[in-house]
Amino acid sequence: MKTIILFVSIILSINLYSQDWNLINQNYKYNYSLSSNSVNNYYTTAYVDSIFTNNEDTIFYLNRIVTKCDTCPNFGLNYLFYNQPTFLQRKVLKRNNAYTFYDTVSFTILPNSNIGEVWIFDTLNNITAEIISKNNEYIFGVFDSIKYIKLSTTDTIIISKDFGIIEFQTTDSLHAKYLLVGVKNVNGSFGFVIPTFIDFFNYNIGDVFQYYSSGCWWGNGGDCSNSVYKMTILTKTIIADTIKYNVNINGKHWDTQGGMPGGDTTYYNYTDTVLYIDSINNLANFYNNQLIRESFNSQLYYSKIDAFFDNNGLFTKKIGLDYYANLPFYEIDTNFVDVLHSVSAADHYVRTLKVGLGQELKQYEVFEVTGIEELIGYVKGNDTTGLVYPDYLLSSKLKSTNNIFVRIYPNPSLNFINIEFENSNKEINIQVFIFDLFGRLINEIQTCDERIQISNLNKGVYSLRIKSNDYIITRMIVIN
Repeated sequence: MKTIILFVSIILSINLYSQDWNLINQNYKYNYSLSSNSVNNYYTTAYVDSIFTNNEDTIFYLNRIVTKCDTCPNFGLNYLFYNQPTFLQRKVLKRNNAYTFYDTVSFTILPNSNIGEVWIFDTLNNITAEIISKNNEYIFGVFDSIKYIKLSTTDTIIISKDFGIIEFQTTDSLHAKYLLVGVKNVNGSFGFVIPTFIDFFNYNIGDVFQYYSSGCWWGNGGDCSNSVYKMTILTKTIIADTIKYNVNINGKHWDTQGGMPGGDTTYYNYTDTVLYIDSINNLANFYNNQLIRESFNSQLYYSKIDAFFDNNGLFTKKIGLDYYANLPFYEIDTNFVDVLHSVSAADHYVRTLKVGLGQELKQYEVFEVTGIEELIGYVKGNDTTGLVYPDYLLSSKLKSTNNIFVRIYPNPSLNFINIEFENSNKEINIQVFIFDLFGRLINEIQTCDERIQISNLNKGVYSLRIKSNDYIITRMIVIN
C-alpha cells in the first residue's frame, strides 16, 4: 500500500510540474499588496486590458495607473503622471513559454525551467535568475505548484502555476516586495479582492442610515440650507445591474442666516424608491490609483482613486484631497507627455464610499460656497454606529428651532470660535464634537463655556456637532 501511495504521489507531482505555467491570465484581476500584515495596505491591481496575437506570440497589454510626477517642474501647480505601468509593466510578451515584461524596465521569467536552470532576467543590468526550489502548496485554498526564483541581486520571485506571480521583489533601490493577496476571475474570487459595486451598495432589509446635508453661501455671513434625515430599508430587489430599495424617509429641513434660524422647519415622513445602477464609470468599480472623470459645477475633471481600509476596518474608495497634491482635480497638461496638472475647480473636495454603507461623504468648498452630504450614523443588525436620531426627534419641534438659537463665529476662524446661545438666560452644559473631512472624531469637549479653542486644528473644513439633552445641531466650520 505504501508503494502505491508513493507511486501516485510521484505521478501527481510530475503532472503538476509538467503542465505549462500561465503567469498572466486574461480573465484574472490580480490584487497585490506591499505588506502582508497591515490593515492599511497599499494595493495595486493588475489585469489585461487587451491582447494581440501573431502566430505563436501573444502580447498582453496591462492596465495603467497614476503616479507622482517627481521630475515635473513646479510653477505653482501640482502634477501627476498618468498612463503609467504597474510593477508588472505595460506589456507582457509570451513566446515559447517565456514571459517578457517590458516598458520602463524589461525582465524575463521562464516558468517551465527546472531547479538549477539559469537565464538572463534583465539584459540591461546583467541580472540573472535561477530556479532554486519547487514545491506543491495550497494557495488560496487550491493545491498548486510553486517555484522559487533567486535573482543575482539576491531579490526573490515566487510563481504559481495557476495564479502566476505570487511574490515579486523589485530590483531597483527600493527593493519593494509585492505580495499576491487575491485573484478575481469570471467564476469568482480567491483571497482578498478589491470590493466593487455590489459590495458597496448591497444593503440588508432593516438597515438604517442617518444623513446630514447642508449647503452654505458665506458671502452674507453664512446662509445655509440644512437637512437631517433617516433612511430605513424596507424591501430589496436585485434585477440585472440594478439594486432597488423601497425605503422610509424620516427627517426635517431648515434654513439658517448668519448662523441663526432663518425660516420655518419642515418635517417629512414618507416612503420612496432608491435605485443603485452598476456601471463601469461608478466610483465603486475603480481600483487604487486609477483615473476617474468626476463632474463638478457642470464640468468634468480628472481625479485619482485611493482605495484603503479606514481606521474602523471598512474598505473605502475615495477621490479628492489627493495624497500627492493639495487640489483634488486635474486636467491633461499639453506641455508634457502623460502628465496631468491640478486645477482650482474647488479648494476642497472629497467623496468617499464604504463597503456596506454606500456613499459616506461628499464635501466641497469653493469661493464663499460650501456643501456637505454626510452619513453621520447607521444601524446594521443590533449594532449602532455614530449618531442615529429616534423618529420622535425628527418629527417634533426641538428647542434648537424654538427658543435656543445658536450662532457660531468667527467662521472662518484661526484660534477659537464662539458658540453663542441667544434667547437663553441660563447656563447650558453641552458636548461639542469636531470631525474632519473623513468623518473621524478629532476632538470631544464637555463645556459650559461659549468659547472653544481650535488652535490645535490644521487648516481645513470641519464638521461641528453640538449636543445637549434637548437638541443636536451640526454646523460646518472653516479653519484658516
